[in-house]
Amino acid sequence: MTQPNILWVCTDSQRYDTLGCMGNPYVRTPHLDRLAGDGVLFTRSYCQNPLCMPSRASFMTGRYPRTTRARRNGQSLPRDEVLVSRSFAEAGYLCGMVGRLHASGGPHAERRRGDDGYEY
Repeated sequence: MTQPNILWVCTDSQRYDTLGCMGNPYVRTPHLDRLAGDGVLFTRSYCQNPLCMPSRASFMTGRYPRTTRARRNGQSLPRDEVLVSRSFAEAGYLCGMVGRLHASGGPHAERRRGDDGYEY
């Protein structure tokens, strides 16, 4: 059996009701709407924290923000945390990322990324 392709799209600070596919009549989001129609659309998911870093730490590790030790913005996600992207890489997936992972704090945060599993 071959591994399925996975395209994980995570838009930053976007609520469910800001998408056309979720019923918003005022916005046009045709590409996201198509991805939602052809793929998996999570309609009962919840954000564990309203701040970027703790929320990202939560969905990248599958754990609550307080247990990841990343409880506020500007904090770095500890390097010993196991990220879902690292788990995919270890399972043989070639992982690439576009944009910022925002898993480190400070002015040169993206240069201090740990072993996150992303090759590109």
